[in-house]
Amino acid sequence: MLSSLLDEFAGKVDLIYIDPPFATGADFSYRTQVGDVGVEKLPSMMEVVAYRDMWRDGLNSYIEWFAPFTEWLSILLNPQGSFYLHCDPTVSHYLKTLTDSALKNRNFRSEIVWKRRADSHNLATQHMGRIHDIVLFYAKSEATKYNIQYEPYDDKYIKSHYKHRDAKGLYRLLPCNNESGGNRAYDFKGVTGFWRFSEENMRRMYADGLLVQLRPGSVFYYKKYLDDAEGVKIQDIWDNVAPARGKEYLGYPTQKPEALLERIIKASSNEGDLVLDCFVGSGTTAAVAEKLGRRWIGVDIGRFAIQTTRKRLLDIPSCRPFEVQNLGKYERKYWQVARTSDDARAGGVTLTFDSSPIKGEGDMVADDEGSSGDAIEGYVRFILDLYKSQPMLGQFSYLHGIREGRAVHVGATDSPVSSAELQATVAECAANGFRALDILGWEWEMGLNPALKDELSRTFGVDIRLLYIPREILDQRNIDAGDVNFFELSVANVGVSSPYSGAVEVELTGFIPAVDEYMQARLTDMPTEWSDWIDYWSVDFEYDGEVFVNQWQSYRTRRERELSLVSDPHEYEHSGLKRIVVKVIDIFGNDATVGLDFDAEE
Repeated sequence: MLSSLLDEFAGKVDLIYIDPPFATGADFSYRTQVGDVGVEKLPSMMEVVAYRDMWRDGLNSYIEWFAPFTEWLSILLNPQGSFYLHCDPTVSHYLKTLTDSALKNRNFRSEIVWKRRADSHNLATQHMGRIHDIVLFYAKSEATKYNIQYEPYDDKYIKSHYKHRDAKGLYRLLPCNNESGGNRAYDFKGVTGFWRFSEENMRRMYADGLLVQLRPGSVFYYKKYLDDAEGVKIQDIWDNVAPARGKEYLGYPTQKPEALLERIIKASSNEGDLVLDCFVGSGTTAAVAEKLGRRWIGVDIGRFAIQTTRKRLLDIPSCRPFEVQNLGKYERKYWQVARTSDDARAGGVTLTFDSSPIKGEGDMVADDEGSSGDAIEGYVRFILDLYKSQPMLGQFSYLHGIREGRAVHVGATDSPVSSAELQATVAECAANGFRALDILGWEWEMGLNPALKDELSRTFGVDIRLLYIPREILDQRNIDAGDVNFFELSVANVGVSSPYSGAVEVELTGFIPAVDEYMQARLTDMPTEWSDWIDYWSVDFEYDGEVFVNQWQSYRTRRERELSLVSDPHEYEHSGLKRIVVKVIDIFGNDATVGLDFDAEE
């Protein structure tokens, strides 16, 4: 995923913080509240495989993964940038060596010890309590920015040092003389010496009542008020940052406290700077960066992590607009060519999909040499084989295979299945005597209305199923293990009404989640009410056909479980036909969209 950021953000990131998984027993499952029932969701195969790959040969694999990773991070950082690596003491010494190589050991700044818990009482172990993590702090260069952070004095220090009080408050006395030199020696009020301040400043401070002479002829002292003191400079042992708890805690297993990230972000960035977290998790880095006025990028492979972060950000008052981008199409595109072109050439058949949406954005149409066509055909054959269907390549424009009497269409890797593609495929299916059709797609056109599928089914007499191509197939080990399952799209039902002229309300009236027998086996409990499946939904009341704008939303939090099923009224500035798109995200992070038209009257 990092490679997809290089073109746009190389040399532009001001601060990178990462907290990668580093324990072989890590658990990516999570529990969430669904209605009155607690549901446990096991990790997706993508998460399992990514983690399994990282640790396939133990620590050696982890180090092998981390080495090129730090090189990418170094490319993303600008010359003034900083890098913070959060790690366990069991691997910190290995990772420090690798980071020294990527960022040069002369740019190492600090090894921060974060005391994350008060004690550890495991009497069965033969070691001291493990109560801290390590945070390695690196600069990109000598030009790195660094803002000194302070923490307040404790009561004991205040009592021992700030012993005096006047009308302005508590103060301590510090000598004005400077034995090591500095300003020239001069006489001040009959006392000659090397002074810490210039003569002009000494006279000003004296006039303001800030200088004290303990006895005639002795040196002068100046008043340092507690209210003017910055505090104690933060050192490299952080023993006063408590773990996330209370309202801040979201139930995420590896969640870090906001105070920890606030200290890091304030130290190594300024307002408007760009902060990157490559393992966004529960979204702590993004949330703190948003609150502190920084720009931010969060990356994660887990849908639950992305959804948790999205809701956390939306819960911040005056949160700025942000985008949730899926980089999967680029990954799939390169995978398609690299993985399937050899398979296609072995098959000895070349196809040109001039009239089929399989060509995506046009860059995958076969030329005279057939190279791109080979990749396309190899890809289609590969998907058909995984779906346990027989190919019918070259016989139709849109129909690619057949399975148990059902025609099969395979969507492109780099573009969503569109309404036009759906209609053309159904029409060709009916024209050739097929009465059942499965359409396989990675993504689906925003606002593709499920009512369109039902209408086409009635019009052409074809039973239609829309199924996701699982992203797990991008890793061969999932295929070898049989961990590949196609499942139908989630279906959301919505209605609209006009509470008054020129306004619209959207109501969510039903939801069928994308949960097949495979997914059911991975759940400990099953919700009974359709609304219990929904974690978040939002509405774009004036969809422009390209960018979904989140104009209204309702979502559940860990403590606020109620979900509004009716949107607030939206008033249109101008009358006319409006396109409304509704996005619904279930408790697993899977999404469904519904598009419908509304005639806004004056």
